[in-house]
Amino acid sequence: MFSGNLIGNCGYTREKADDAIRRGNADLISFGRPYISNPDLVERIANGWPLNPPADQGGW
Repeated sequence: MFSGNLIGNCGYTREKADDAIRRGNADLISFGRPYISNPDLVERIANGWPLNPPADQGGW
């Protein structure tokens, strides 16, 4: 079995991220797309502020 750190990504909310870490399913959760639309993401999560909608994918 894998014994290194496990990073989760894609589709996590604050609640789902907290749950995944609490259960030991991940050591860290990354937030890619939400961060693009919310450069103050850490502050928003810490304060329970709403997030801006996702940035337009622009045909990616």
